[in-house]
Amino acid sequence: MRVLKIFTSQYFWLLLIVFFGLLARLYKIDSPIADWHSWRQADTAAVTRNFVKEGFNPFIPKYDDMSGVSEKPLVNPNTFRFVEFPIYNIATYPFYLLFGVEDRFSRLVSVLFSLGSIVFLYLISKRYFGTFVSLLTALIYALLPFNVFFSRTILPEPTFLFFALGMMYFVDLWIGSGKGVWGVWGFIFTALAFLMKPWAIFFIPPILYSLFSKYGFKIPHKFFLLILAIAPFIFWRLWILQQPQGIPASSWLMNSDNIRFRPAFWWWLISERLGREILAVPGVVLFVVGLLTKPKKSFFMHVWLLSMFSYFIIFATGNIRHNYYQYIFVPVAAVFFTLGFVKLISGIRDFLPRIWTIPLAFFFLILAFYFTWYQV
Repeated sequence: MRVLKIFTSQYFWLLLIVFFGLLARLYKIDSPIADWHSWRQADTAAVTRNFVKEGFNPFIPKYDDMSGVSEKPLVNPNTFRFVEFPIYNIATYPFYLLFGVEDRFSRLVSVLFSLGSIVFLYLISKRYFGTFVSLLTALIYALLPFNVFFSRTILPEPTFLFFALGMMYFVDLWIGSGKGVWGVWGFIFTALAFLMKPWAIFFIPPILYSLFSKYGFKIPHKFFLLILAIAPFIFWRLWILQQPQGIPASSWLMNSDNIRFRPAFWWWLISERLGREILAVPGVVLFVVGLLTKPKKSFFMHVWLLSMFSYFIIFATGNIRHNYYQYIFVPVAAVFFTLGFVKLISGIRDFLPRIWTIPLAFFFLILAFYFTWYQV
């Protein structure tokens, strides 16, 4: 009976999903840095490598480029690399010390953080949906080819997303339960998420939605302490501003080529990225069905999606030029993809009978994975 009880445990199935996610990500884990965005991956890998070669100092990360890449191109003879605080490189550093300087260990660290993101997405979904929907969301997120590919790249994005999702989960749990322990974890993850990427700001709106949904404008003062979590980010920015030659230009990310809202902007985002690389056209159909389904409990996910849309608009050029910028969008995309699938197999009132919608849902699901498999 105890053996059978294991199979009814949600955590058994979650562990199984994480295991399959790991297997998918270990495929050719020792590949050289010659895939998409190899230039960016090489820069990131160089920081960890130089920790070994020149000494460990996370406050002065260096890479292997002296060229002027700052807003006002300045020669960078010290090869400073001042972008995100190198949490990802710090996590990779022990592997390099113990097992040697090999790119596969950098990829492995990204994989481990991405597996943590699977767990956090499940936990976030579980707060708003049932166990089945949450597990299916985790499974789809774990195995989406676009997600699998970028979850094993030598980029800071997988690490950042882990902390951003952790921030959402712990702070939302703190709001719901009022227990201080979750507030402490929320504070830690918020600080680390902002240290990694200022994009963390786009994960804040759903948290604010939860806060106002519960308290209205009478928000307890303790929640304002969370603002202090951005202090490490501010200190980091003040520190790196002392060496502007090591800060890559970033103003171009917003709308340097005036592509925002032009036909090409929508074509790249919807047709190329969402409809070809991330979900494929059948997946977009399920995504739209999920989007149009009225939630029973909260509009938390819709606010999250709207926030991601604002991220696309604000950083228009960056999102069009680099597809890895959409990596942080994949979790909420997986949520609505799953909701659309579940809605079709459950049946829709005044729609086709379930004898048609169930096979159609599975047909779309299979095609979505089949098409995107050949794009990464």
